[in-house]
Amino acid sequence: MGVEGVAIFVNGTVGVGKTTTVDAMSDLLAGKLIPHAVIDLDRIRQAWPAAEEDPFNHRLELLNLEALVSNYRAAGMTTLVIAGVIEKKTAVAQYEEILEQWQLIVVRLTATELVRKRRIEARHIADPVGRDWHLQRTIELEAVLDAANLNEVLIDTSHESPSEVAQRVFDAAEKNAPI
Repeated sequence: MGVEGVAIFVNGTVGVGKTTTVDAMSDLLAGKLIPHAVIDLDRIRQAWPAAEEDPFNHRLELLNLEALVSNYRAAGMTTLVIAGVIEKKTAVAQYEEILEQWQLIVVRLTATELVRKRRIEARHIADPVGRDWHLQRTIELEAVLDAANLNEVLIDTSHESPSEVAQRVFDAAEKNAPI
């Protein structure tokens, strides 16, 4: 079966603006009259308790993603915009298998550590335990993503508005596949 659409995977550590960017991408695509769906992987894997051997519910995420992709394809969507984290090259293959009829384009967002920390502190102002966990995780995950070297397009979100970042993501994706 041939390619039916484009899946733009917005990758990055905690606090780089993945969710904000995919929301802005939705506005941009709607303005261009491009049928699309936004998928936030954090939301579709959010369940408690997580299995001890799968603390981030990755298996549940993949199962839910597979169902969503099928439903969005049936509904006529031509573009998927996915916010999430790809830590390993092997995970890219898992997403490609699920998105078999979609051309996968991975765009990694980055931001300075100071900017990420400020965003996390603002988001978790009433949740000091969550704040502390996310402040530690942003540093750990940034190192994991750097080491993975997935050769994604890199876009720094430190000094741009969400709409500017969304436009840059769109432009980068369109270089690889017409949207």
